[in-house]
Amino acid sequence: MKTEDTKLPKDVQQPEAVSENTEEEIAAQLEEETSESSEDYQEKRPLWPDVPWTPIAKKNRWSFSLFLVVMVIAALLGLKALTIVRNRPSSEETETVALEAQLPVKVIQVKTEPIQEWVFSDAEVRASRFKHLTLDVAGTVTYIKDVNGRNLQEGDYVRGGELLAKVDQRKSDQDLNVSKAQVFEAQQQVETAKASLRQAQNQLVQAEAELKQAETNRDFAATDLTRYQELYQEGAIQRREVEVKATDFKNAQTTISAREAAVKSAQDGVTSADAQVKAAQSGVSSAITQLGRTQLDREDTEIIAPFNSQVAHLNITEGDYWTPQRVQPSGDYQSITESVPIIVIDPSSFDIYAQLPAFQGISVKPGQRAFVILDQDQSKASSGKVTSDDLIKLAAARGRVESVSPSVSPGARSVEVKVQITEGAANLQDGSNVSVWIAVEERNEATVAPFNAFVFRDQIPYVFVIKEEDGKKVVEQRQVAPGIEGISKREILQGVTPGELLVTDGKNRLVDGAPVDVVETINER
Repeated sequence: MKTEDTKLPKDVQQPEAVSENTEEEIAAQLEEETSESSEDYQEKRPLWPDVPWTPIAKKNRWSFSLFLVVMVIAALLGLKALTIVRNRPSSEETETVALEAQLPVKVIQVKTEPIQEWVFSDAEVRASRFKHLTLDVAGTVTYIKDVNGRNLQEGDYVRGGELLAKVDQRKSDQDLNVSKAQVFEAQQQVETAKASLRQAQNQLVQAEAELKQAETNRDFAATDLTRYQELYQEGAIQRREVEVKATDFKNAQTTISAREAAVKSAQDGVTSADAQVKAAQSGVSSAITQLGRTQLDREDTEIIAPFNSQVAHLNITEGDYWTPQRVQPSGDYQSITESVPIIVIDPSSFDIYAQLPAFQGISVKPGQRAFVILDQDQSKASSGKVTSDDLIKLAAARGRVESVSPSVSPGARSVEVKVQITEGAANLQDGSNVSVWIAVEERNEATVAPFNAFVFRDQIPYVFVIKEEDGKKVVEQRQVAPGIEGISKREILQGVTPGELLVTDGKNRLVDGAPVDVVETINER
């Protein structure tokens, strides 16, 4: 910025050059003048005779002399300051000198590389497959699986279908035997009912056959009666013979009625026997159902491994008295794990459950990459001194987002995110606390620069780019369009090209076009 030279008003006399006398000479001269003035002052009288006159005390004379000395010195200093102001170079000359001075800076080269935007949160590791194994029957624990001559312990591996523990089964065995006996008895009743049904069916067949024979006999009797009546009309036989045939016909009809009644009775017997069979079969079904309940009750006295797994928690020992009331399903998860008899997990597969703030949860989508940092490495990951590559190398496991809850928890105002682990499951432990980092946005080829290469002025991002002008290095201030913001770098969508050098250190003193001296080019790993 240019400034005008300082000029004095025309009516003000320019001061003469300051005397080169030493301070001792000036002080002596002043003392002499002061002494003379004080002597003259003592001899003078007031111009008005009527006013009383009192000579000035010696102490007051010295104070007055000191005041005069101070005033003279102040005047000399003011003249000297005025001379310095007149001889000072103009602001334009000062700015020119400043611009010509090369400011030392450190620079870094713009690169093209992958970049990720991250969200992270504390999380909990849970086995993908687990089972809480409990005993629903109260009793004394009489068996714990033997492993190499010792009882089962936490960390032991078990096979699916193996018996792990059981309580006293004497009562359940008795109930089971009773149920089996009831089933057998019901089955015998079914067989008896079926035999009765078969007998009734045979009786029905016999009755139907007798009815058919009676109908045949009636037909023959009717034929004989007709023929005898014709012979009687011709006079070939006596009337008495006709009456005998008429009696035979009536007897045949009476036999048919009896046989029809027998068939009806046999049919009723079949129906009754069939109902008895069905009732007996229903009794069998009821007995079998009761047997199933008894078997389930007996199974509740045992703990069977549901799949090939590892014992994560074991809360019973042989000889303990177990009761289902020991389990507290409404308590926190810690109390549950400490009360359930046995918990088994599949140690080959884990999921990560994290609670993200709602404003971050909206950017998380299924399929996004996720990296798990162990608790002991969390401080390093959050130090702000690591890059995305460092974070990925630091991760003990990695996976992908499997699901994102569509609802926000009322209390914490957070969203639950589930991550399925695809690599590094062996480095995780069920129930451990970790942190999960999710790459919510990624670009494999991005133009990037470190955070310290950016300056913000009125909330607009700029960078200082090194350029060559007349054989000298100068900076050009450029506005840039930022993109993905990583851990230590930011993407530049527009404004610079890969290979250009950006100022990272010393940029706060720069202006557009300022000459610089590149003292170091930072080489990143």
